[in-house]
Amino acid sequence: MATIYKKTIDPTVQDGLDTSVVLEPSEYYQEPFAFGSSWTEIKLGMFISYTTLSDLNTPLPSSSSIDSGGAAADGFSYFGAIQDAVTKFLPMESGGGSYVGQRLPEEDFISTGDSPNYNRFEDGAGYSTMISTDGSSELGNYTEASFTTRAPRLPFTNAGDLVDFSGYIGINLKVLDAGLSTQRIEIESCLFANDDDWREQAITDITIGNLKGLMNGSDYIAYTTTLDFNDGATATTLPDAFFFYNAFQDARARLHAIAVKKIL
Repeated sequence: MATIYKKTIDPTVQDGLDTSVVLEPSEYYQEPFAFGSSWTEIKLGMFISYTTLSDLNTPLPSSSSIDSGGAAADGFSYFGAIQDAVTKFLPMESGGGSYVGQRLPEEDFISTGDSPNYNRFEDGAGYSTMISTDGSSELGNYTEASFTTRAPRLPFTNAGDLVDFSGYIGINLKVLDAGLSTQRIEIESCLFANDDDWREQAITDITIGNLKGLMNGSDYIAYTTTLDFNDGATATTLPDAFFFYNAFQDARARLHAIAVKKIL
């Protein structure tokens, strides 16, 4: 089951102590929104890092590729917004509710030459997928096919270091034609990265204040797509909870900070 882990970090940040939620393989973190499904524009963000199964503060090996499986619903990692319920379901599982966000089938950890930060949430061919679902029905699917730029990334960081041990990923969601049969959701996938090469920047300051600053500011780069969020006749119920699922069977996910902001 999920673990609360206290990590020693840079003494100038949070008095040198970080408390994170650590997800084992096939575990999720789900937190209902305070405002429920009453929204038309929100932002989700988090600071995250990965460790081995052997230790909560040991990084994954360099130049490695860790595959979560794919194919079945539980073979993909997810980061997005989901419809909460007493009985929990993954996106695309029968009996579940709606979901919109990233579907992350594989993460490549690559360290070569002067490119230590090319660590991608993608499918091994450079593709990253955004999906919208309702129960076992897929409402929309967009695969970004740019190998060099678009796949959400994490810095290649030493999970055990005092500094530069985490990365930022975020999603901005905006409902279009809310409540109508043509309802759609615009998704902006956000990275804190260099404009010239899209390399994700490592994060030391994992405070909620810094996370909110990244989400509110413009110091990130993003790509945007729009997905259907209807069944062809009626609008699909909007998600009402933050959701992250760790599908990797060889890695733990550490969530250092998460935040959700309602715009409208």
